[in-house]
Amino acid sequence: MIGTSLTPEADRGAELVTAEPHECWHRGDFTELVRQIKAGELKAIEPTMLHRTDGLAILYPGKDHALIGASEAGKSWVALLAALEVYRAGGVVVWADWEDDETTFLLRWVAIGGDPDDLLTGRLVYIVPEGDPSPWPELVAGAALVVIDTVEESAATMGYETDKRHQYSAWNRAVVRCAIAAGAAVLILDHVPKSREGGPPREGIGTVTKLNKIRGAVFMLETVTPFGEGKDGRSRLTISKDRGGKLGGHSEGKRRVLAEVTFTSDDDGLTVALDPPPPTTTDSTGSKRLTGYMERISRWAEPERSHWSKAAAERGVGGTPRYVGPAVNTLCEEGYLTTETGPGGHTVYASAKPYREADDLTGTAGAPTAGGGQDPII
Repeated sequence: MIGTSLTPEADRGAELVTAEPHECWHRGDFTELVRQIKAGELKAIEPTMLHRTDGLAILYPGKDHALIGASEAGKSWVALLAALEVYRAGGVVVWADWEDDETTFLLRWVAIGGDPDDLLTGRLVYIVPEGDPSPWPELVAGAALVVIDTVEESAATMGYETDKRHQYSAWNRAVVRCAIAAGAAVLILDHVPKSREGGPPREGIGTVTKLNKIRGAVFMLETVTPFGEGKDGRSRLTISKDRGGKLGGHSEGKRRVLAEVTFTSDDDGLTVALDPPPPTTTDSTGSKRLTGYMERISRWAEPERSHWSKAAAERGVGGTPRYVGPAVNTLCEEGYLTTETGPGGHTVYASAKPYREADDLTGTAGAPTAGGGQDPII
């Protein structure tokens, strides 16, 4: 069976070299597949798990997926949402946690709306992997969803180095392919490396082999507004890879935004929802509206911050002149910011009213406001 060997073997390559050709190579047999496609029985796999609020599912059954993001972006909460959905639909969920413990998992499961007794039914299997990994194939048998939290800790515990291509491939065969062979969808949580100039990376820490190995989809999750206990927040889910090809048509913009993930905290716990992204909009000149930057700048400026420059806004929101400047200009033109002449004759800015990307959906963006300020210097 695929994945039954769970520990590194230095002489494995030698075994493959000395094996007889018929033992490790074979021609693809298309007989049954041709029959199925002629009969209309063979169809492309459709995503069936982890739904947006409009009903679109984003995880493929029997395929592996990566969810990559910085700490506090909400990776584990999105994975918990997927697990809760699968569990409530009657499926078996296996959560292998190399980073935390039973207490944290149970508290989060209850916070997101699960029942404590769910952990006693046998359909929600929580594993803290320690010692001999040989039971893994048995543990994932019959699972509809397997969550790996996280790849780095999993590989390190088992003696693999993910920044080495052959070692990551060996770990992938042992853990991920084993779960796929059992019929599960696999969701691998991964940390993002430090941001690079020009936008977020497409893969997690380590070798690009991580990205290449994925046969389902790779998602990036980035924080828009941090959330916490008693504080709502939002993250943005984008597609880095979609081998199944079923998700791209439901994304927006060049960055392929697939969902706006909202985290709503109240006395009952935390509600996590994947909302469809707002459609890409353009301004009166036909240029793309930088709605994401517009909201980030507005939020940054709202705590009565005034007399700030575009350079200060760039530092405050982590942007570049290419994006921050036009976003500031649009906010000024539409009355969200006021301007005045500061020291040395330079234009400085202050918040006039909050802007949110949702304004573009409701049609309130660009609505006139009192004291809209003078035209900005472009």
